[in-house]
Amino acid sequence: MLGARRRTGIEPSAHGDFMQKNCMIMRNKRIDFCRFRAEEYKNWTVKPSVNYKIVERAPTPDEYRNLCVSVGWESVMNFDVAPKAIENSLYAVVAVQDEQTVGMGRIVGDGAIVYYVQDIAVSPKYQKRGIGTKILDTLMEYIKTHAPEKAFIGLFAAEGTVPFYEQYGFKDYSPSMTGIFRVTPI
Repeated sequence: MLGARRRTGIEPSAHGDFMQKNCMIMRNKRIDFCRFRAEEYKNWTVKPSVNYKIVERAPTPDEYRNLCVSVGWESVMNFDVAPKAIENSLYAVVAVQDEQTVGMGRIVGDGAIVYYVQDIAVSPKYQKRGIGTKILDTLMEYIKTHAPEKAFIGLFAAEGTVPFYEQYGFKDYSPSMTGIFRVTPI
């Protein structure tokens, strides 16, 4: 189950608090999941912390490509149009260590009603060190400061990451409301 653990983005040192919060959230639907996750988190080892900083800027197209490839997104990305997408971000941050970009996150949307948390990625070599958490904390602070009341904040969660995002108030509203999408070409 190491692969599932690796994708959650939850800090190992905080696994007790994470389990307490998320087992309560998921108590009706997924109690067996919570028991399984509790056992899994007991065995985590914490990697040494890294000295990184969060910088308020968009990734360069090369940084964007490298991070996307590092987390396995190359088959679903069109890197030819990535520079325009990055330029159109409402807000973006990168995590930098020793002058190397090791993580990123963006907010896209209309800046009024709709905000999407997009492209949170941390190079696998630097995962499980709090970088993804700090990136999302920074993005959510931007939304808290800039979004008007009743703004929609959405994201697509990769498999295994839903509990991480639930800590920030994101919720699966299915079956009464679901997100649907398609990919071009039409």
